Amino acid sequence: MGSILSWDLNDRPDLENRALQAKKALQAMMPNVFRNPHVSTHVKRMLYMAIPMNLLLWGCETWALKESDWNILRVFHTSSIRRIFNLSMAEVQENRIRNVDLYPMFEIDPIDNIVASRQLRWLGKIAMMKETRLPRKFINAWHPNPRPVGRPLTTIRHTYLRALKLIDELDESDSAGKLDGWMRTIRLNPPDWETRRLALTPHIIGFQSPTNIE
Repeated sequence: MGSILSWDLNDRPDLENRALQAKKALQAMMPNVFRNPHVSTHVKRMLYMAIPMNLLLWGCETWALKESDWNILRVFHTSSIRRIFNLSMAEVQENRIRNVDLYPMFEIDPIDNIVASRQLRWLGKIAMMKETRLPRKFINAWHPNPRPVGRPLTTIRHTYLRALKLIDELDESDSAGKLDGWMRTIRLNPPDWETRRLALTPHIIGFQSPTNIE
């Protein structure tokens, strides 16, 4: 599936199209995979990342995302987890289940971290390119004309800076200047899922059916 380029270079049409395709894939997999009592939570998570999530985020390395765009991604991610665990909004409201409580249940990161990790891997590849390569040239290209009044439009630079703020301090002793070393440093605060799972309140744990608990 290719990308959609709009006349104003806005990434929203591409994002909305990908969200639609990801929802279709999720729905198709729901009866035989995500609601299957014989499929473990680990396998469900791997398949969720491999198909719906890849459909959603293919090409996200070059997206210039506004806050409204981030909200589309977050809504898809959290609503998908609720559907996989068969949690209705009535149950969520009654038991005060927050979005941050959903991630340990599925042992998965927030969508912000998933996107940032992909973008940082792409930045690592660009850093290893020769200066004559077009991606390396475009990453710091700018327009010489004066800026219009008001806040500048969100650019890929803003998105990359947002991703860099999420990364842990780089280990200077680790193969500086090598792509594999950069990949190993992209940790984005990996959580201790077992500790977080045990810290959840009993009423949240109770909504995990026996078929979803490994």
